[in-house]
Amino acid sequence: GDDVFGGDLLAAVAKQGVDVSHVATLNGSSTGMAFIAVEESSENMIIVASGANRQLTPAALAGRAGLRALLQDAGALLLQLETPLPASITAAQVARELRVPVVLNAAPCPPDPTPELGQLLQLTDALIVNESEAIALAGSADPAALLELGPAVAIVTLGGRGASAADKTGRVDVPGFAVPSVDTVGAGDTFCGQFALAFASGAPLAEAVRRSCAAGALATTTHGAQSAAATPDRVAELLSH
Repeated sequence: GDDVFGGDLLAAVAKQGVDVSHVATLNGSSTGMAFIAVEESSENMIIVASGANRQLTPAALAGRAGLRALLQDAGALLLQLETPLPASITAAQVARELRVPVVLNAAPCPPDPTPELGQLLQLTDALIVNESEAIALAGSADPAALLELGPAVAIVTLGGRGASAADKTGRVDVPGFAVPSVDTVGAGDTFCGQFALAFASGAPLAEAVRRSCAAGALATTTHGAQSAAATPDRVAELLSH
């Protein structure tokens, strides 16, 4: 959006070294915001005001040619469900054509999955969900059940208990990391970002999930969703213990 929040967000992301040149600003639209309530246990509840996020359409992607150029050298495409499904489907189709792995965090998961979501799952290489989302999609928190929906890899995050994953070779269970948690906001996003990076680099599934669990755990040690707690050095340090 073209409000003050949009400018602050772009500046904060750019400060972390992220290229924001492809981020469009929509005139007259508010920036998507999340209102987060954190319990004493450090768990959270999130209320989302989508704003400009809901304006992301296939047309807003500046045409398939522009999207194709952006994805040409990408290691992975990471998607979630806070933007409209048609845009995500378009992006996933282009990624598939370019043989770029598609990682989908199916959150927030609708209570009644739609045919459009089913189409997106068929275009997904790696699916990441939490337990309740897994049950909504497949009726089970077993990652193997999610493979029936189309992805080659399925991961179910389990909070402080770690994560479970499955692919055609079998199931992997990764325990969580004991850290002094103060705020779980951003832990899932951090997990997904780390997994996309590891998946793109060709890491074995068990290693990719373990790295992601470590990064997600570190994200809970500071307040807020844009913490720099899960830096590569800190992830490596936690993994070495």
